Order: sequence, then structure tokens, then C-alpha cells
Amino acid sequence: MDPVLLILAGVTAFILFRLISVMGTRTGHEQRQEFEPAPQKSARDSQAEAEFADDADDMAAPKPVSTNARVLRDADPSFDEAAFLDGARGAYEMIVEGFASGDLRSLRAFLSDSIYDAFKSAVVARDDAGHEVELKFVGIDHAAIVDSEVDGQTMSATAEFTSNQVRVTRDREGEVVDGDPNRIDLDATPVIAPTFRQTVIFFLAGAVAVILTAIFVFGGFFPVFEEQAYDDSAFEAPRLALRPVQFADLDGWRADDLKPAFDAFLQSCEAIDGMERHAQANPQENLGAPFSGISLGGVAADWQSVCETGRRLAASLQLGDGDRSAVLRQFFEVEFAPMQVLNRRDPLPDGPAAGASSRLDDTGVFTGYFEPAYRAARNPTPLYTVPVYARPDDLVEVDLGAFRDELAGERIAGRIKGARLVPYPDHHEINNGALDGLAETIAWLAPNDLFFLQIQGSGQLIFDDGSRQRVGYAGQNGQPYTAIGRVMVRDGVMALSDVSMQSIRQWLDTASVDDARRMREENESYVFFRPLDGVSAGDGPLGAQGVSLTQERSLAVDRRFHALGAPVWVDIDPVPGNGPDRIRRLMIAQDTGGAIRGPVRGDVFWGSGAQAEAVAGKMNASGRMYVLLPRNLAAQISVLTPQ
Repeated sequence: MDPVLLILAGVTAFILFRLISVMGTRTGHEQRQEFEPAPQKSARDSQAEAEFADDADDMAAPKPVSTNARVLRDADPSFDEAAFLDGARGAYEMIVEGFASGDLRSLRAFLSDSIYDAFKSAVVARDDAGHEVELKFVGIDHAAIVDSEVDGQTMSATAEFTSNQVRVTRDREGEVVDGDPNRIDLDATPVIAPTFRQTVIFFLAGAVAVILTAIFVFGGFFPVFEEQAYDDSAFEAPRLALRPVQFADLDGWRADDLKPAFDAFLQSCEAIDGMERHAQANPQENLGAPFSGISLGGVAADWQSVCETGRRLAASLQLGDGDRSAVLRQFFEVEFAPMQVLNRRDPLPDGPAAGASSRLDDTGVFTGYFEPAYRAARNPTPLYTVPVYARPDDLVEVDLGAFRDELAGERIAGRIKGARLVPYPDHHEINNGALDGLAETIAWLAPNDLFFLQIQGSGQLIFDDGSRQRVGYAGQNGQPYTAIGRVMVRDGVMALSDVSMQSIRQWLDTASVDDARRMREENESYVFFRPLDGVSAGDGPLGAQGVSLTQERSLAVDRRFHALGAPVWVDIDPVPGNGPDRIRRLMIAQDTGGAIRGPVRGDVFWGSGAQAEAVAGKMNASGRMYVLLPRNLAAQISVLTPQ
């Protein structure tokens, strides 16, 4: 064990002994306050006293105490539970923050010599390692006496504090080595309070009790800070949590031009209107056990009524830009209720973080995609050597949610062999001819162009005669998607900070033919396409909802948590190539993607062309997400954040 922890453990035992021996016992010889006999009162005085008797009784009545503190009140009528806990709260914050910041001068005022020396040793050891601790109290949610007892002349109590804290440890370069600046940790810590004998020392007793809390927490005896050392592999995949908010809580809401999002929403309504009224609006929804019986997607009718209101508004909307924005803002505020989407991660029951607190993060990852355009040929050439395959006839996709509710949103794909469904060939096997003669070829591309076309899911093929062919997603082989950027980092090809679509493309273009192929085949997934002949040249490509995507307003989401067509407010960090401002705007969930997994996860459609490619390829930003639900749906959600 760290010698500092041994010191702190010894200090804990020592301070308990000192508190009991010096402050904690009643001798039975405490001096009683003596009162002189009350003087005789005149009738006038007695009458005046009677008039104020009720008020005096109220003023003199002792303050109520909790059940767990009643034994202390019985033993000492002067015991004031609220005063004790108020003092403990203030001392708790000052001592823990002082220790985190290394403010030894502030700590000195609270601590005895031996306790101060132990704290100082811990601060010095931290400084020698070049580490700095940033700690912020978000608030103390709860403080209560949870147990108390009177043993002869000694009274003792155990108090519990529940506080929200953000704690981060950084090295000399400012890099985070422990904790998460975007995560609020919940600390529910029982604290052994020192014994006491008079109300006047309650504050001091609370302060010293909190010293013990600081020793336990920062010494590593309580798991609240230890769990911050665990990486995401020690926790389950993110689950959904929701927090109700107001439109006023959406930073930038009143500044956004809502017309593009409104138009995109009406396009989604075309797909929603084609659904049976009582059909699930999101048949792939799988919110998890804590949301059993609750649906964020609802049924199609929940959305169709809002769509009808939107269409009527669009038909009558003939206003200037300023008035138009106000009217559209009112439409969304009247018809929808915003909910902040959160990632909740529980520790793996058999993992190293078992027993630790769940993590509740309000930020997630946002990437970008675009519609590429690549030169192609109708027949193979020395340059265009790989086929753009249409969906094979023998590809079978299975919605597992149709078999078990808990598997909603999960899909597999394969082919029938005999009476069994077997895995479909992977990327490597298809490159080796596994589909020769089994799938129609739409066109031929250069290998790296096909790879990135499959990542984007749609694109335009430009032939030598100048003609263009739009293609869209038609299916996938059911094999897992692997981001080859992670493979490159794992293999030491490039640093994580250097990974972008552009850097990956450059490496593939300059690598040998064999090395580039091996790297591409690290991703076993393989995408099939279909010609999109009915899409206007001025419209965007079709997304998973079957409607044209809108530049910078369409968002790909995880359908296990979000219904296609839902308005989503995003607040995303600045993206290279898109200016210094945060991306704060209303988008519409209209697409999905193999790599888009998790409640707070989005893929922004940036449009077509070189600028869209430049921004989308470098986008890997942190951001927040707020889903707008029809108010009748939001009203049905009684438990918004699973416990």
C-alpha cells in the first residue's frame, strides 16, 4: 500500500481516539446555569405576557429532529440537528476543496498538527508527481444523520452526505490522467461523526468528522474516486437516460434559423404518413429494462397529428425571415417537449469496476459524413478493378427483435445453407470472389474509392461519357464494422490525434497494393448498393428513412433509442474547417449507420462536394443532444431517468 495511505489510516484511528477522549464524554459534573427567582409581575405585566404566550411557546419550542437523531435529543434537549449538518456541509466543502487544490494554508486552520502533516505529505507527493487536481462541488444533495447512539456518558452519530463532484487529475502537460471533466460523480458516503456534549461544538465536530471523510476519499478507501481510474472497458455499453429540460435551456435556440429543419421535418412526415396509425413509429426501438413499458417513438399517430399541424402551417407561411422564425419556433415549442439525452454506463458485474457507481455522461461523439462522387467505369479496367455490387439475392437479413423483445434493434444477416442460416462471406472472402456470378455489378471503381463509398453509404458515380449514376445503401453482409483508423493506431501506423478520413485516405493511396488491401479488409463489413434513378439532382441522397437528406440538418442516429423523423437539438464543439463557433442547431433524425451506436451519438450529413468532404472527414467532436418529443408522448414518460 502507498505509505501515504498508511499514514492516513493511522491518523484516522488517532483522531477517533482523541475525539472520544477530549470532546466526546460527559463527566456528570458539567456546571448547570443558575437562575435567580423571577420577580413578581404586576397585573399589567401578566396581561401582556398572556397576549404573547402562544408566540413565546412557539419560539421556545425545540426544533424537530429526524428519527435517527431522536435518541440524541432525548439525551440532550439542546441538540440542534440542522445546525450540526449545516456546519458539516460547509466544513466538508472547504476541507475537501483545500486538499484538492493543495491549499495548505487553508487546511492548517482546520487541522491538528498530526492531521496537517499527513495532508501535507499527500499534497507534496502529488506535487512531486507533477499532478494537479481540479475539483468542483456541483452541490450537496443530501445530508442526514443515519444512525446515533448513547453509550453511558458518550453520544455518537453517523451522518451521510450525498454530493455531486467533478474531479480531474492532470499531469504537467495538462493532459487528463484520472477522472473526466464532463462527468459528475455521485458520492454517497457515510461519515462517522465525533461525539459531542454541547451544541456550541457541533460545528467543530462536523468539521473534524469531514476531515475523516477527506482522508477516506482521497486516501482511496472509498470507491468513489477509485472508479475514475477505470476505462470504458470496465463498464457496459451506454444505456439511455433522459432529463426533462425547457426550450430556454437549449443554448442558441432563439438564434437558429429553423426553416431548413422545418422543411426536413416535413420530408420525414411523408414517410411517417405512409405508416399505419397504430404501428410502432420506431420498430427497432430497444430502450432497455429501466424503460420497460415506455416508448419514445410511440405509434405513428403520435407523429402524424404533429405532421398535419406542420403542413397546415407551411401552407399558410408567407412571412418575412424574422416573423417566419418566430412562427416556426412557436410551432416546435407548442408541439414538442425537449428531453436531454444522456449516456448511462453501469459497471460490468464481473469486471474490475464491479460495485462502483454508474456513470452518467451528458456528452457523446459526433462525426460527419457526406455524399462522395467518384470516377467509375461500366467495365473493369486497370484503374477500376473492384465491382460495386448490388444486393445479392441470397442475402437474408433478420430482425432479432421479431423473435425476442430484448433484442429489438439488433439485426444479423446471412445466407441459407440447407435448413440453417449461416454467416455471409466477409470482406476478404468477397474480394477473393465469393460472390462471383451471384450479385449484379452496377459499376467498377478503384479499390480505395469503393471502400470510402461503403463507409458513406451513398454517392455519385461519374462515367467517362460525363453521365452520373446515384447509388444508395441496399444492404450489408452482417459482419461487424471495424474502424480501420483504430487499427492504424493499434498497429502504430499513426497517432490517434492524426486520424481523420483524409489521413487514412492518404495512407491507403501511398501504401503498397497488398498493404492497402489488408488494411481495408480489417473491416469485415461489406455494403451493397442500388441505383437511385428517381432522386432529383437537386435533392440530397436518400437516408434510412427513405427521404432525401438535407445538408447540415439531417442526422444519423442509433435507432434503438431514436425514432427516424424526430427533431434533435445538438450542441457540438467547433469542427475544423467549419469556423470557430459551436454547432447549435435543430436537426432531424433521418439516417443510421453501422458505427452509430449509443444514445448520445450522431453523424451529421454535410452535403456533397469538396467542402463537405473536408469538414466531414475531420469531424470527431464532443457534443450534447436533446430530442424533441410530441407533447402527448412526453407526458406519458413518468420515469425519465432510470434509477
